[in-house]
Amino acid sequence: MGYELLIRPRVGQPPLGEERLRGWLERASQFGLEAGLAASRDPGAPPSPPERPAESTGPPVSWALPNGKATLRARLDLSEGRLRGADLEVPFGGAEEELRGAFDFAIAAARDLDATVFDPQLAREVGREGVEEVVARWRQSQSWVVDVAGAGEDPRSVMEFEPQRPLIGRRNKILLGVILGLWLLYWVFGLVQDSLH
Repeated sequence: MGYELLIRPRVGQPPLGEERLRGWLERASQFGLEAGLAASRDPGAPPSPPERPAESTGPPVSWALPNGKATLRARLDLSEGRLRGADLEVPFGGAEEELRGAFDFAIAAARDLDATVFDPQLAREVGREGVEEVVARWRQSQSWVVDVAGAGEDPRSVMEFEPQRPLIGRRNKILLGVILGLWLLYWVFGLVQDSLH
């Protein structure tokens, strides 16, 4: 479960170029999101897919993209037998910088592919100017997930388990033992004193 950003073709435009989209995702899966962003800043070096190992059975449809200390999940939407775009998912529990990095990556890829970025949580298309609104919705969604589910998928959001403190601690047990011992001693002396009278 995470925050989704969808890269889709513009209304009335032809489908996205699959090879070019795969190039963005392949490059980012190998070198991180920054590599895709760097390629978008250098128009002379469009992202291209690396050579695939011989043991590969076919082109992948999903990727794990390094994103700071987290991993952005990406998968192609191949519904209805054609490429509809790419779905990016930022796992809840991470840092805000990771969401911002994923957002920048999605916007840069969409611009290069002449596509749009759709935010299902906001139920609308978003552009670079909408980053603060996306971050605000991400915070709200992340808070909801932690409240309802207990934690996000990112293990950094999971608090270390701290066992419940015992009702009577070691120090209190010793104190209680001393008090009971003194009371018992007082009681015994009382019995001895009563028997002597």
